[in-house]
Amino acid sequence: MTFNNKTKFLLLCIGLFNTVIGFFSLIYLDHLLNIDIFFTAIISRVMTIFLAFLNYKLFVFKTKWKFFFHELIKIYFVYLLSTVVYVILIYILYEMLFVNLYLSQILGIFVTFLIVNKAHINFTFDAKKKLL
Repeated sequence: MTFNNKTKFLLLCIGLFNTVIGFFSLIYLDHLLNIDIFFTAIISRVMTIFLAFLNYKLFVFKTKWKFFFHELIKIYFVYLLSTVVYVILIYILYEMLFVNLYLSQILGIFVTFLIVNKAHINFTFDAKKKLL
């Protein structure tokens, strides 16, 4: 596997798919649970991490299954860090600055999208080492 245009396109498509799922999961859970947005954002992120992991593993990086748990631990670490950034950003934008939830989501997702994709290439799936 090479880090060619097809791989970059797949990374972008899977990332966008995961982003859309993450976006709507927060909105849905916010209406369903009717609890503080801080907790809703955490629940939403936790639920979508495993889906994102499978999507990246199966469709982008196509790593061996023997690395499943090692990569799963690494992806949760990446998402833990990005979730901290995301939740703080959502809380500041939505609760303190009173920015619309949809716009807060877009900004929060954009920032974490950049962080997560860079981390997956360089850390989670060790793609930089394998693809160069």
